[in-house]
Amino acid sequence: MPSEVSQQIGARVRAARVESGLSQADVAAALDLSQAAVSQLEAGRRSPRVDELAVLSDLFARDIDYFLTPMRAGGDRIGLTFRAGTAELPLPDLQRAVMRFIEDVESQPFPESVLRVRAS
Repeated sequence: MPSEVSQQIGARVRAARVESGLSQADVAAALDLSQAAVSQLEAGRRSPRVDELAVLSDLFARDIDYFLTPMRAGGDRIGLTFRAGTAELPLPDLQRAVMRFIEDVESQPFPESVLRVRAS
């Protein structure tokens, strides 16, 4: 069963895609995924990876925050998506360092301004 956070993010991805006039196939090509994977993402049955969020941000000319805002509004921790990606890191020391960083960021109040993150 899809989580509420995944469903909220998926709804944001779908809304941005429709507003941009792109098809699921267009988004799939940008993400190097199948159209079925994009469908699962939009339905909340698949969570986007951090690198995929960066591509979506560029593709739709939106801040990454646009996709994560539902997580904040629902009181869930913003690091959820990052934790899922970090769990797969092959180096335990790097994984622990990233987890400490996420915990530190989450303990801080949200800034008033919007931070724009771009893939390099």
